[in-house]
Amino acid sequence: MDAGGVPALTYAALEARFALERVCYERLRIAHSYISHSDLRTWKPQHVVQTVMEMVDANIASDWTLNIGSEPGDHPPKYIPVGTQKGFDPKYINQLWQAVSSFLHCALPRETKAPIEHYAAEMKLRSKLEEVLRELDRISEGTMIGALVLEKVSFDCVCGQKNSRSTASLKHNDIINCIKEGCKEQFRAEEVADEFFFERRKIPVSCHKCGYQHGLPYREVTEMSKATEGWEFKCRDCGVSNVFMWQLRQFARNDQGMPEPTDQDG
Repeated sequence: MDAGGVPALTYAALEARFALERVCYERLRIAHSYISHSDLRTWKPQHVVQTVMEMVDANIASDWTLNIGSEPGDHPPKYIPVGTQKGFDPKYINQLWQAVSSFLHCALPRETKAPIEHYAAEMKLRSKLEEVLRELDRISEGTMIGALVLEKVSFDCVCGQKNSRSTASLKHNDIINCIKEGCKEQFRAEEVADEFFFERRKIPVSCHKCGYQHGLPYREVTEMSKATEGWEFKCRDCGVSNVFMWQLRQFARNDQGMPEPTDQDG
C-alpha cells in the first residue's frame, strides 16, 4: 500500500484476502481435535467459523481472557492473566472478504460500448484496504486463541482414531465424521439419560453368494463416484467378491402412482 499505484493496491487486496482467510482458518485449525474436515459444508471463511461455533465452541470468535489462580484451590488470593482472545463478527469478516475479492476481477461490462476496466478506482481500493487493516490490527492485539471445551465425550473409531466432541455443542442424532484424514466412517450420536453413545453408520449388504450380511461404511457407499467402474469388497464369510456400481434405470408409475422399474436398463 505504501508503494502506491493501482497495481500495488490490487496486489495488497490479494494479500488482504489471504489474511482474512487465515484469521478464520486459524480458529478452525485449533478446533480440529473436535471437528472433522468433512463436517465443513464449504471452504468460505464465514461458514468455516460458523460451523466451528455450532459444532465445537460458540465462543470461538468472541472476546475472552484466560486467568489462572496464583495458588491451587477454589478461591486463590489472586488471579494472573494468561492471555486474551480478540473476537470478531464472521459476517463482517465476510463482507470485507467479498469486497477485497471483487477488486481481483476485471469489471463486468454492462453494455456493448462499455469499457472493460482492468483495475478498480484507486480511492475505492485504498479506502476498503484501510478498513481491512483496521480490523486485522484489532484482532492481532489478542495474545492467544483457543477452543473453550470445558466438557467433552470421546469414542474410538473403527480405524483406531480417538474422536472427541464438546458436550455443550453435541445434540441427539448428530452425525459425526471421524477426524482422521481419509477415514470415511460416520457415527450417530444418541443421548440416553444425559449420556452420549455413538453408533456407527453403516449400510447392511448381503453377500450375493452366501447371504452373509456386512455393515459397509455409509459414506463409502453413498459417496462412490458415478464414474467408477465399480467398488469391490470380499465377503468375510465365504471370500467371494461383491461389486457395487451405479446404474441408470428407467421407471414407470403403476396404477397407485408408485414408481416401478421397467425391464430396460441404461
